[in-house]
This record gives sequence, structure tokens and C-alpha cells, in this order.
Amino acid sequence: MKTGVMNRHGAFLSLRLWTILTVGAFSIGVCPPHLSPTFKEGPAHSAVSAPQRPAIYPPLLTAYITVEGRAPHVPAITEVEQSFIASGLFGHMFPVLEDLPKLATLGRKSSVPGDPEQILLLAPDAILVWSWATGGLEKIGISFERITSTDVLESWRQLGGFIHDPQRADRLIASSEQSKAALIKMVGDLPRGKGQRALILWRNSPDVWHIAGSAHRDAQYLVDLGADIPPRLPFEKHISIGSLQIGREELLELDPDIIFLSCCVAVNDVPQTFYDDPSMQPLKAVRTHRIYKEPVGGGRMDGVVETPLMLRWYAELLYPDQLDSQFREDFKSTYQQVYNFPIGDDEFDPTIFLKENSSSVNYARFTRSALQGTGTQN
Repeated sequence: MKTGVMNRHGAFLSLRLWTILTVGAFSIGVCPPHLSPTFKEGPAHSAVSAPQRPAIYPPLLTAYITVEGRAPHVPAITEVEQSFIASGLFGHMFPVLEDLPKLATLGRKSSVPGDPEQILLLAPDAILVWSWATGGLEKIGISFERITSTDVLESWRQLGGFIHDPQRADRLIASSEQSKAALIKMVGDLPRGKGQRALILWRNSPDVWHIAGSAHRDAQYLVDLGADIPPRLPFEKHISIGSLQIGREELLELDPDIIFLSCCVAVNDVPQTFYDDPSMQPLKAVRTHRIYKEPVGGGRMDGVVETPLMLRWYAELLYPDQLDSQFREDFKSTYQQVYNFPIGDDEFDPTIFLKENSSSVNYARFTRSALQGTGTQN
């Protein structure tokens, strides 16, 4: 719940994206050594009626933990979620997740439930899964909840029902929507010239890229922030849910002003990949060094908690001269308020790919020194 708390772009992603459903895709959670996360708002649901050992399938785990509002208590975790969480902030919050047994799926990168006998051995009291990926769960006699909607807000409402605490889900949603609306209005009031051509880009094989089309939720966020995104393309070869498949020549033809690279896909592109590629030098975004790898955050930056933060990140890079460097402070403040988790600088910097983005213009605004008012912009 871009990129969750879930993800964002293409066949990967979508574990980060709620609009992408083409992906193949806690025992009580022990707290980090420096912190015992105690969510500020304890769960209002009944501990008796709510699931106590739920098996959670991708990409629902980080969103479930957030709506649940307490340390995770699942008996196992899928390999794909384990790998993702280890690389993000949830890995710092709940390191015990790395040591849990594997939750059976049809393959290492799958989000579809696997061997029913292995699932039964974990003794879950409920199962949470996408409606399109139930596998053979109907046959094993365990209560399970299907998340049926690809809409982020509706999905989180269904999670609230699953844990018997719809009020907490509604409060998180309302706060998120208010923050998004305020930012979009503020950006709309900025003096701006012609809209910038922006691409959200990812790659799943060496010479085939995907870009977020007009049906992609994150692309719509860019539109809300005043950027231009590609229309339906005459040369498009394939359309998956929300994305367009293009080749190298089509990418050069689009010639965007700014490129945002997905955080979590098969080919781990970083800005320097483009800056060092002679064939990419005609791109304006390469010449001006305006290519940025998107943050991974705690939930691929696409759930209701992180979506307003993702919009702030986009906005500060689209309008670096008009907006203050506030993203880093907003991010830390949000995690403190929602999870009661103080993010350390050494924990935060890798999640925004500070090193990988260091050669891109304006990214110094996200450093800790910029937050202290002592840094300079690239």
C-alpha cells in the first residue's frame, strides 16, 4: 500500500503500488534495541475478537501493522515481504521479522498462498490475502479475509474491518487526505511557468522500461502537483494496469524534464546508471541531472501514512526554488506521531537513497545538514 503500506510500479511493485496487481507478488514482534514502539493510539478493537495469529500475504503486511496499531504478532512472513521489510524502516522497527518462519507461497517472489499443510502447521487463526490470490485457501478451513478493492482508501477500510477497529483506519485515512489536499493546494498557489514533463520509470529487463501512464495513481499525483505526464502513446507496445511499456528509442523521444525511478523493481537502476550511459545523453533529465530514485520508506511510500510524504518529496524536486526543505522533518514527525518511532539519521538516509541520489541536482536539500539549516543545495 507508491510503491504501507504497500508499493509501486510494474510487475514488481507493486508490492509498493496498490494500483499494480501484476506482481508475483509476527510471535510477538520484538522491538529495536533502542526503542519499544508503542503506537500512540492503542488499538480500540477487542483483543478477543481481533485475529491474534493472522497470516498476511503481500503486499498487505505493513498496512496491516499500521492499522492494527501494535507490534506485529504474525506467526510467519513471506520471503518477498521479509526481503522488502529488511531494506526499509519497518526492519528497524521490528527486526524480529527477519527471523520468523517463511509463510508458504507458490514461489519465492509470489504473493499467492502455497502448500496448505505448511500454512496449517503455523496455526494461524485468520488469513489476509488479495481476492485475486486466494489459491486453495477455501479448502483448508481457516477463516480468511479477501481484500477486494485496488483503491488505497477502501483497502485500508477493509483492513480496519479485519482487525475490528474501523475507527482507527478512518482516522488514518482522514489525516492522510487532509495532508494531501493541503499540499496540493499550496503547490497550486505557487507561481509556476509551463508544466514540466515528468516520468515515473522502472525496468524489469535490460532494454524494456515501463512508465506510469495516466491511469497510474502516482502519475495522477504528479498531475495534481502541476506536472505533465505522457498521454496515451501512439507507440505503446503493452499496457498493464496503469503502466505503459516502452523501449529505449521511445524514452528518448519522450525526453522528460525530470525522471523518478521506482524504488523496488527487478533492475536496480540509480541516477548514475543514466548519467554514465552515452546513449542516454540526449535526455534533458540526464543533461540537467534531474533523475531521482524514489524513497522506499517503510511501506513503499504508497499507503495512507506515507502517500502525503511521497507527494512532498515529488513537490520539493519539481519546485526546489519555491518550496522549503521540509520533507525530512515531515517524514520523521509522521513516524513519531503514527508509530511513536524516532527515526535515526543512519536509519533514514538509506530509505531515501541519499547516497544513490547524491549526484542529482537539489538532492542535498534532503540531508540532515539541510534540515539544520547549514547545508547548501547542489
